[in-house]
Amino acid sequence: MVKLWQSPAYLTYVQPELTDELVSKFEKETNYKLPLEFINLLKIQNGGYIRYSLEDIPHEVIYGIGPNLPKIEKPDWSLEKEHVSFKLEGLIPFDGDGHWNLCLDYRESNSKPKITYIDIECDSQSLIANSFNEYLLLLEIDKEKKYVIETNNSTEDTILAISNSLKKKFEEPDSWANGYPIYRTKYRKEWIWISPNQVNQDLIKSSLFLL
Repeated sequence: MVKLWQSPAYLTYVQPELTDELVSKFEKETNYKLPLEFINLLKIQNGGYIRYSLEDIPHEVIYGIGPNLPKIEKPDWSLEKEHVSFKLEGLIPFDGDGHWNLCLDYRESNSKPKITYIDIECDSQSLIANSFNEYLLLLEIDKEKKYVIETNNSTEDTILAISNSLKKKFEEPDSWANGYPIYRTKYRKEWIWISPNQVNQDLIKSSLFLL
């Protein structure tokens, strides 16, 4: 799933480039083998927001491997284990806020994790998928209030085409707040916001999000 990562990337959540050394260090420290599909995703972009979600689960981030938070790591469950009736050791969260977590579940195997959703406050756990690859197949693109345009044209040419089609002129783009240009115009009493794809991967085509 090459186009899993949300664009523009929220750089605060993106770790430095993933290396084989980082993967090896994580696996040695945790004694858990990461799924190949998970590693391949992080080699495209090492963590961040994704364009997809799971039904009825507030899932929108996949943690990367690196020095910054949030990151995938072996957690200390010493406080949480007193509030749940199930085993927490062997669960590696890759999204969550502490009250809930979406985890690589190594409780049955150190090399073939399942994907499990846990809710600490509700003392509940749910099996999401029997493998990371099966989990990927369950993801559905999050289109709420968004429209995605895939094009090989430049952002400027695309803005011009949309402007001509709507017969509306866009304001001069603002780049200072986010580090990339944001275009906007008002249409039928609503604002249209357009930002370019900022994920610097050659395999990902240029895309735009209309908010």
